[in-house]
Amino acid sequence: MVTHSPEETQKYAATFLTDLIQSGMHVVALVGDLGSGKTTFVQGLAQTLHIEHQIVSPTFTLLQQYPIAGHEYFDSLSHLDVYRLNTLDEVFELGIEEIFENKRSLVLIEWADKVREILPDDVCEVAFFVQGNEHEIRCEI
Repeated sequence: MVTHSPEETQKYAATFLTDLIQSGMHVVALVGDLGSGKTTFVQGLAQTLHIEHQIVSPTFTLLQQYPIAGHEYFDSLSHLDVYRLNTLDEVFELGIEEIFENKRSLVLIEWADKVREILPDDVCEVAFFVQGNEHEIRCEI
């Protein structure tokens, strides 16, 4: 999928969510360069799930969790940004194992390539690429 604006990226996220739900997966690995659209994509998913909080990348806190009310499949969104991660122990200290085990939590991990070795087998990878004003989003569900 190629998008040309943040709005198009967010709109695509809504379509992606439907496909993700049908797949039964709940952990999404977001990979791509700085400014490639990862956080914008998360914002689109949050908007689709009617999360009213402002979504920003949790670069300094590593993890931000948001409740989801009245959704058939998910009751929370766990948004991780592991860009500043120094060791995998930091992710384990956040309780990542429990987060992965909660199938009712939509788990979105920015810079997931840094923690690939701890991701569950049934993770959906979404890769972001930028060329000029085009943002390409590739995913395997």
